[in-house]
Amino acid sequence: MRLLTLASLAASTQSRSLPYQHIARSLQIPSEDTEIWVIDTIRAGLVEGKLSQLNQTFLVHRSTYRVFGEKQWTEVQGRLDTWRASLEGVLAVVRGEREKMAKERERELRE
Repeated sequence: MRLLTLASLAASTQSRSLPYQHIARSLQIPSEDTEIWVIDTIRAGLVEGKLSQLNQTFLVHRSTYRVFGEKQWTEVQGRLDTWRASLEGVLAVVRGEREKMAKERERELRE
């Protein structure tokens, strides 16, 4: 149950960074056991990320939801919208560079 709780906690964090204290409180465990529980959750394939002993945080790269409901779909939509906007920006840059190259070729052919 704690593994699923940690997976849900990782999935719901906006910053993608979970302090050890927050994890310990949520799992109702001593803070010194936090890393063990995170490692077990990683081994179970419920989350991926990096532990930072120095900062006492878990940086979430990927997580699994317990239940995939409307809230989770809304979050996925937000992430996809952000991704789409980024890709549109990249596409605009590529198109701009392509146009520059075409104009440059035309100019070179005229000379």
